[in-house]
Amino acid sequence: MAAQKIIRRQEGPMNTKSTSASEESSATQDTPSSTPTRIREGLPFPLGASWDGLGVNFALFSANATKVELCLFDSTGEVELERIELPEYTDEIYHGYLPDAHPGQIYGYRVYGPYDPKNGHRFNHNKLLIDPYAKQLVGELKWSEALFGYTIGHPDG
Repeated sequence: MAAQKIIRRQEGPMNTKSTSASEESSATQDTPSSTPTRIREGLPFPLGASWDGLGVNFALFSANATKVELCLFDSTGEVELERIELPEYTDEIYHGYLPDAHPGQIYGYRVYGPYDPKNGHRFNHNKLLIDPYAKQLVGELKWSEALFGYTIGHPDG
């Protein structure tokens, strides 16, 4: 499992800080609660997590995903507290705004879509993904087969 931590640059706007909390999520863990009323539409730009002083806008590009969930973690990055579906999709960008999020919030994404390796699609919502616009990982990343979106050595790989 990987997660990001939102940080703020002293000279300017908010950036994302990524951290790897663990290798992958447990398939048997209960899905954390979701509170769709607390997330707003937000903006499709800038990509990544952007703090505006009152909350955080989350924007993630995917031309082929069918759904994106924002996963919020506790301060250790180990316990997933909540999953919130990003409510909007504009020009191939999923986005949403959390008015109560702030620097220090650790997060990741679960992305739904087709599993079709022959066409380059390996969506797996059981894997927690880091924000590709994150600036730093939080925690320790342990390299193993669990990090891959496919079975190593498989003909479809």
